Amino acid sequence: VVLRTPFKAGEWDVNLAVMLLRECQLGEESDIFGYTSLLARGAVPSSRSLPSTAPDALRHWTPDQKSLLASSPSGRKLLELEEKQGRDWLEKYGRLTDASISEESFLWAMEAVHSRAFKGDFGSGKGTNLGTIAFQTLASLLGAKTVLDGGNDLVALGCGVAAAIPLIVSTVLKSEGDAVLLPLIDSANHLQEADSTIEFDPVGNEFVLTIGEKCLVADGSSGKTQMLISYGVKKDEELLLNYGFLRGISDEDEGVRREKMANEFIRRNP
Repeated sequence: VVLRTPFKAGEWDVNLAVMLLRECQLGEESDIFGYTSLLARGAVPSSRSLPSTAPDALRHWTPDQKSLLASSPSGRKLLELEEKQGRDWLEKYGRLTDASISEESFLWAMEAVHSRAFKGDFGSGKGTNLGTIAFQTLASLLGAKTVLDGGNDLVALGCGVAAAIPLIVSTVLKSEGDAVLLPLIDSANHLQEADSTIEFDPVGNEFVLTIGEKCLVADGSSGKTQMLISYGVKKDEELLLNYGFLRGISDEDEGVRREKMANEFIRRNP
């Protein structure tokens, strides 16, 4: 099961956010309960403690942390973009007619959609031929850290769901197409150089993930091997705004990590 809506400027993200929240409201009756549970970590949609799906995205920075970006024109432009995005999301919430959706849960779902959804022309979903989909086209692929560990439930769950997704996807085109959330496939971290592809096997009626040597990287903190895939080429502005990371920046301490990202953004984008 996938969540899918026509890609139309100003509408697609709201549609997907509402779809996602309705699945959350179904609880265990949802066909994608495993996915919604992973995103919400057991919280209900009306909860005031829904966990962020992109915790280091710029909208979560403190005023002092954001001020670090104000020293450069590109940083100020990014801050203006973040403010505009926040206003747009609130305006979209104001136009909703579903009283069961709280403002907080809507904003949570919008963040999930903007950090995970991707756009393309996927045909009718009924018998459309599939070639090879490079993971570079899956702009949504961001989520929990996935470690190739024999006892890692997330890896097993993700692979199981990926194999069971009843969607035949055609080659991604440049037409407007649809915006889509692929449950649990969006649980791998990003490496732009990762040589990963996914193909549909019509005989086995399953998706087959193929990874190359560049996809397997030793995790610096645990020493275990982490499987990475590529989101494609992303600008730093988009990474900080919607995903909450910059390439090459990591630190266990949240404040230090965000300071490093701000300084690196300014260095790369004077």
